[in-house]
Amino acid sequence: MSRIALVACSSRKQDYACPASELYSASARFGLAYEYAKKVADPVYILSAKHGLVADDAVLSPYNESLLDKGTGERRQWAEGVVAELQKVTDLAADEFVILAGAKYCEYLLPHLKSYQLPLKGKRQGEWIPELKRLLVNNSETLSATNIHRLFNGMPRLRWDQIGAIPYDNGIYVMFEQGETYGGMDRIVRVGTHTADDNLRQRLHTHYVSGRLESSIFRKNIARALLGIENPTSTPDIETKVSDYLRQNVTFVCFPVPTKEERLRFEEGLIASLHATTDFRPSDHWLGLKNPMQDIRASGLWNRHGLNGCSLTGVEFIRLSQLVRGEPRDIGYEVVEKGKRSVERAYSQYTLHEAMRLVLDEQPENTMHAADLAELVYARKLYVQRDGGMARPNQIRARSGHYGDLFEVLPGNFIKLRGERAAL
Repeated sequence: MSRIALVACSSRKQDYACPASELYSASARFGLAYEYAKKVADPVYILSAKHGLVADDAVLSPYNESLLDKGTGERRQWAEGVVAELQKVTDLAADEFVILAGAKYCEYLLPHLKSYQLPLKGKRQGEWIPELKRLLVNNSETLSATNIHRLFNGMPRLRWDQIGAIPYDNGIYVMFEQGETYGGMDRIVRVGTHTADDNLRQRLHTHYVSGRLESSIFRKNIARALLGIENPTSTPDIETKVSDYLRQNVTFVCFPVPTKEERLRFEEGLIASLHATTDFRPSDHWLGLKNPMQDIRASGLWNRHGLNGCSLTGVEFIRLSQLVRGEPRDIGYEVVEKGKRSVERAYSQYTLHEAMRLVLDEQPENTMHAADLAELVYARKLYVQRDGGMARPNQIRARSGHYGDLFEVLPGNFIKLRGERAAL
């Protein structure tokens, strides 16, 4: 499986013949879309209203033609031409496509693609630039599959008969399968958690010991691969084969995550981060390749949900690593009088606006999305609220407005540090 990006052309063009990626770079929107495409996919093709599917290094001359000016029949014919060209250079059934284009470019193209992502879906054209900037920031902070594998390969490995010895009730498990490797390490094949509190051991027990196909989608996917059918029926023989395969071939690590919100976010972030890594692939003999579900075969994971979710940011990986290693957050406390009793409450080394200045001063163009800024301020322990919690993005935005001489609120909820910065 390959991940291919398709980027829409732009009306603004250079006034000379040059490679397509340069021709359309006169448009800031195209420039950002192309930069993002190069980070998440290989190869990258351009959707040209005049030329159809164009390699990014193909030399083109300036022209004036837009798909928006074409009628329904012409757009349908254009899409058929693009599909015909794609069939020559890609596998429409197996490859995954990342499409950075508007509705007119996608309407007759998507029905021919089995697997695709639309990062700009739901965004008006005027929102593309801030959204692309946000995607680029998130992608630059996204943890590579190598970092993720290094973290979990360094943990004590557990087998099915050690489930009862897990000393905590809430957490996330990460699974490895015999014969699967990535970068010289054991390859992750599944990430999972539980929604109900205090249910970690029971969830793992359901997968390995007491479950049935109907109670464990993981078991059902193993059965699908063993039998090569989409809807296997639970029988004693099949259940035994699934249990035997899991116990003999699949080991796991797990770590405590106390809250449901963090469990679900880290599960999604890990799955999406692995799936977004272009060289994260299964071996030729991986059992999952026999599963009739295309997304399992293509992803190399026994997961179907979360593949196209939001990848982990570097900020989130700091918190996840703290949980894995059992490290405290090291937030200080002060004793204050409250009524007739003394209580402890969290305190910070900096005020919120001081912490924001410190972080923004280190960023490219001194700009960050408010949500990312809030997370980074908290992860670095520069500022915490009195209850020990993280400042919310709306607080970041509000504080930016209060200190208008220091911060500028940009479209898309981005915060920019203004020109001169006095020493703290």
